Amino acid sequence: MNRLLGALIVVLWLVALSAVLVRDVVPYWRTQSPPSGKLPSGDYQTGIYTAGGERIGTSWTSLNPQPDMITVHSNTLLDGRLPVPTAANISSLSIDSTFSMSAPDNRLVGFELTLRHDGEQIAELRGHQVGEDYACVAQVGELTRHFSLDARATSVLTESLRPFNHLPNLHVGQSWRIRMLDPVALLRDQTAATVPQLVRVAGRETIDHAGRAVACFRIETDGAIAWADETGRVLRQRVELPLLGRFELRDEPFDQTARAKARRRTAAQPGERGVRGSPKG
Repeated sequence: MNRLLGALIVVLWLVALSAVLVRDVVPYWRTQSPPSGKLPSGDYQTGIYTAGGERIGTSWTSLNPQPDMITVHSNTLLDGRLPVPTAANISSLSIDSTFSMSAPDNRLVGFELTLRHDGEQIAELRGHQVGEDYACVAQVGELTRHFSLDARATSVLTESLRPFNHLPNLHVGQSWRIRMLDPVALLRDQTAATVPQLVRVAGRETIDHAGRAVACFRIETDGAIAWADETGRVLRQRVELPLLGRFELRDEPFDQTARAKARRRTAAQPGERGVRGSPKG
């Protein structure tokens, strides 16, 4: 009887271990390179909404592919009051980011990210590849931190407020690794930690976009779901941020006038030098 019970426990343990391997470990073994292919040049605009449907901001992105280098520049303006405990007086926040990638493999080679409040620079993060690492510097107020990231495990670095831009040549079952950077955490925790995550193309779904049904790929990672059409254009994203809650990002027609207005509103103040302290109330 004891032998039978022992054998049963071993069998159940093996079944449980197998389930864990299939669910959590095998996908990492089978990860592939990130989606690659020719990226279309152009300008894109995304509306940012709360879970309740209230618009709190806009993100503008420009893709500039060259024969050996791809530059992705984004400007995100959050003009709703942000529930950030350490920055309670911030009612608007501008996040400018530039990611440089080698072509055609779309591998990250350098990045810069700047946070501004009413044109005043309050935080900055920048990094560039040196051998098998990215040498990074983060500044928040008077605090400066130097750290490195393993370039072999950081071929894709993305912002938590906008995890995906354009994903060409997708297929169901595809998976790859990314590192997620939370720009708001620079203010909340004064940290520039990046979180390694696994991205999966989970399946196909039809969504309603701009009043029409569009067949899409469903892309999933921890804290985010995205839907991309056949060309790789990301039409909708749903992100979950710690302490901030759920947001929805919706692709929409590009408005050059609105972008220019946002740039004027968040432009650096004359005489600004370096990263300043916390914003005034």
